[in-house]
Amino acid sequence: MRPDDRKDLRATPLFAALSDEHFARVCDGAVVHAMPRGALLCRQGEQPEFLHVILSGRVALIAANARNEETVVEFFDSGDSFIAAAVILDAPYLMSARVVHDARVALLSAERFRADLTAVPALGLSLAMQFAGYWRRLIRQIKDLKLRSGAERLAVYLIALSGRDSGAATLALPQERKLIAAHIGITPESLSRAFITLRPLGVSGRGRTVTIADIARLRAFCGADDPT
Repeated sequence: MRPDDRKDLRATPLFAALSDEHFARVCDGAVVHAMPRGALLCRQGEQPEFLHVILSGRVALIAANARNEETVVEFFDSGDSFIAAAVILDAPYLMSARVVHDARVALLSAERFRADLTAVPALGLSLAMQFAGYWRRLIRQIKDLKLRSGAERLAVYLIALSGRDSGAATLALPQERKLIAAHIGITPESLSRAFITLRPLGVSGRGRTVTIADIARLRAFCGADDPT
């Protein structure tokens, strides 16, 4: 690893709490790859060989059925590790991972990582905290799919993207709209209709630029004040 890569890896939530000695042990042998947009990091059904940690860029987790129809399950960004459960259980990946923004990704040996979980208790604690955060994110998604309409899900997504509780905001969508549609569980056509539904609530835009006139009004529409 380059010194900058090592510094970025050290700062990730998974490794930040480790002592220097334990971090040196865990990252021994790790390699960093620069991955272009569209690159496949791992494939659904494969046996895990590495734990992946994103140092920069963005990765989408994608699930496919027997007809090769795909959907985006989640996006992960700098500092995230992903599909760690498969690594820990030494079980096949349930999803594929594809780079959607040029990325630098650290690869740690899966076998070595499993051994380090036993030898370095702080690593297990960090991983448990990360899993807890991912679990809550998953539960929010399930609640949205079961309890909210497509327009309400889009509103929740836009509010989270804005990072604000009130006022106006202009957003740059991080992905093309078809990937956002898959992420919130609707078709691209339904996404277009959802934007039309939100128009009277002050949501407008073109391409990847979206303007929200009143975030508080949008929050009231979709019930985004629910506990998270």
